[in-house]
Amino acid sequence: MKKITLILILSLIASLSFAQITLEHTYLGKFEKAQIIKLELDGYKYCMFNNVQQGYDSTIYLYNLDHSIYKTFKLPNVEFSLINISQNLFNLDSKVEIMYVTSKNYSYNCKVISEDGNLLLFEDSLSFASTSVDAIQNTPNGTKLILKKSSRINIYSLPGKLELTGVDNFDQKNKDLYPFPNPSNNIINIPYKLNAKEIAKVTITDYLGKVIKTYTVDNAFNTLIVNLDDLNSGTYLYTVEKERDIISQGKFIVSK
Repeated sequence: MKKITLILILSLIASLSFAQITLEHTYLGKFEKAQIIKLELDGYKYCMFNNVQQGYDSTIYLYNLDHSIYKTFKLPNVEFSLINISQNLFNLDSKVEIMYVTSKNYSYNCKVISEDGNLLLFEDSLSFASTSVDAIQNTPNGTKLILKKSSRINIYSLPGKLELTGVDNFDQKNKDLYPFPNPSNNIINIPYKLNAKEIAKVTITDYLGKVIKTYTVDNAFNTLIVNLDDLNSGTYLYTVEKERDIISQGKFIVSK
């Protein structure tokens, strides 16, 4: 019996030794943002780029999963928000497409360009609500792009299908608990449900997973009111977690 117990203990130690978190690779350079994308033809890539407002260049770098360089793209030296990178969404050839938004005086311009510099789509004077990843949705009638202007809404049918990866596939969990008002420019109400004496943690992150705010809540109330004055315009994610179990999650838009 002792021999069997010793064998089990040694087996457990051996299995744990192979389950450690390891540092796979370090990218040198002053990249401000990093994410994983999935291209329709060439699969998953690491995407890294900088915010021009911080004084860096506007080059977007794509790396293969083995960390070798895949492609680089030089955008105009203006501050931009990266909306989507695809390969068969706006055009059915094999070239990579980049959808990004620039802003000036609360007016948003949207461009889609291919890797060879060809302009596939341009819309100016947009409202912010239509310039997030949620503007592109797969439907039973094909993939649609919605761009809203002050006086009209343009709905485009896209030839390809949106690939979902990472937080792009961040669905609402517990659909009875939607944040409101959404979009908002000053406060957001995040509802939750807890039983007596239960405590939960609410975490708000940006679309790249950077933690922005954290709160501890109990069952004294059923709604967390979050002040948005210090948040920039954009899409944010939240989770309500109790004892490492996510009991609700969702996303909201800050529009200023």
